[in-house]
Amino acid sequence: MRLRKDERVKQFRSVKGEIQKISAEIAGRSTYEDSTRKITIDDNDLSNKKLEEYQNELHRLHDEKVHFVYQIGNNVFFLVNMHVFYLSDSFGFSIMLSFIVLSHKNERLQKVDIYICAIRDLSATLGTEASMIITKIHPSLNDLYGISKNISDDILKKLNGTVVSLEEEKHKRLEKLHHLGRALSNLWDLMDASYEGRQKFFHVIDLLSSAPSDVCAPGSITLDIIQQAEAEVKRLDQLKASRIKELFIKKQKELEDTCNMSHMETPSTEMGNITNLVDSGLTNCNFLQLLRVFVIHVKLIAEFCPLF
Repeated sequence: MRLRKDERVKQFRSVKGEIQKISAEIAGRSTYEDSTRKITIDDNDLSNKKLEEYQNELHRLHDEKVHFVYQIGNNVFFLVNMHVFYLSDSFGFSIMLSFIVLSHKNERLQKVDIYICAIRDLSATLGTEASMIITKIHPSLNDLYGISKNISDDILKKLNGTVVSLEEEKHKRLEKLHHLGRALSNLWDLMDASYEGRQKFFHVIDLLSSAPSDVCAPGSITLDIIQQAEAEVKRLDQLKASRIKELFIKKQKELEDTCNMSHMETPSTEMGNITNLVDSGLTNCNFLQLLRVFVIHVKLIAEFCPLF
């Protein structure tokens, strides 16, 4: 049983070793640099499924290597036709291959740099620490460590996934701020909020007309901004009931005065029903707006249909 397990481990180690070797060749790392990397095998997972995953990865890398070599061949043919190098000159051929490998490596480095730049921009907008996010993907991506960047397919995949995740978080936060902005606007209108009271959250209101692609300024949609807006909405909601009652009493008095001046009978039944709603707390912005319309309606009747 022990021998079978050892053989299985050797099989896994062989496949992972090939994966590591080809990855290094494609990335432009030296054989020595690659050999210093320890091949680790999880003894607790030696299943056929896991082995198949490694073999599929190895096949994919083989295909990528073939494509890479094919590109080299095309470049060699081009350079020969341009008479830049004599292929009989082994030194010139080595220089040419080195140049092509370096070009391939530079292309990957450019992709890595583009991803890192996107992560930094998104992190600044969200108010998160870009350095920690980048280091978590791989320490070599952080310039502070002073080591060569890892530009493997796995790293490129992780970088892409991180950018997608940050974009999703950006959309999620902006959607939440849109909801909070609409709530604030409605509450301000209801409460007749002062300019000073609104000013602190003008940034949230400005975001109502913004699409995710428009929001890129540093600190635009931080968690602090969301929490402050949530707290303000909660505070105004708590004041709303008492404010509505206060406004209702004011409008009720206005209605009674209008009816008295016009010798009209105050609609006591309707006002009694509304009073019960106010006392029970079953009120909202629409209710108050209807009450305002009702007062205006009574005023119009008094103005155009006076009783003598």
